[in-house]
Amino acid sequence: MASDQCPCPGRSLESLPDDILRHIEATLGYEAHPPNKYRYYNGLAYSVRERLIRGWLDTQRAYYDSMVKRVYYLSMEFLPGRFL
Repeated sequence: MASDQCPCPGRSLESLPDDILRHIEATLGYEAHPPNKYRYYNGLAYSVRERLIRGWLDTQRAYYDSMVKRVYYLSMEFLPGRFL
């Protein structure tokens, strides 16, 4: 897949600026202008998340449907003293 292609149907690289502005206004509830780095960063984060979440959900569904086993472990160095 080329770097300018997005795996999300209907989502292209050209639509990213509009998606950022949409998230600034609809998700965050702010005016997009005057420019604010914090707002644009959060708008970008929500736009990227929206593009990635579909693939993540498809992966989770495939794991569930195929009933694959998962392995979880908790390393002891992350446990505080009283939980050891």
